[in-house]
Amino acid sequence: MKKIILYQLSEDRKDRISKILKEDITVKFIDKNMLNEVVGDIFNDTEKNVSYKPDNDSIFDNEFMLIQGFDTDEDIRELLFSFKSNLVERPITSSRTESNEKWTLKELLKEIFEENEYMKNYNKQK
Repeated sequence: MKKIILYQLSEDRKDRISKILKEDITVKFIDKNMLNEVVGDIFNDTEKNVSYKPDNDSIFDNEFMLIQGFDTDEDIRELLFSFKSNLVERPITSSRTESNEKWTLKELLKEIFEENEYMKNYNKQK
């Protein structure tokens, strides 16, 4: 089953992205209140309601998309094309893995966002 977790989107962005995704994709919108939840639990809808501790790190203000069930290259190309063809900016994106499903959302986001910043800076230097 194809599932997408979308993090920290405005209402307008939620609406725009929902309109471009196919009906066979389950979409769940989350925000900073989920930072201390385990990624696998978020996908499985078994969150533990871990208390949220505010974090002033602006890195957690970025939009993020975590995907599951896009098993073929064609599935992923189709998803990416849906954003591009509709002129909708795609959030920073990653896929659920056996490793990261055991991490808290905060750990995963920190890793992904830091990687993203590194790559942006690296590409600027070229």
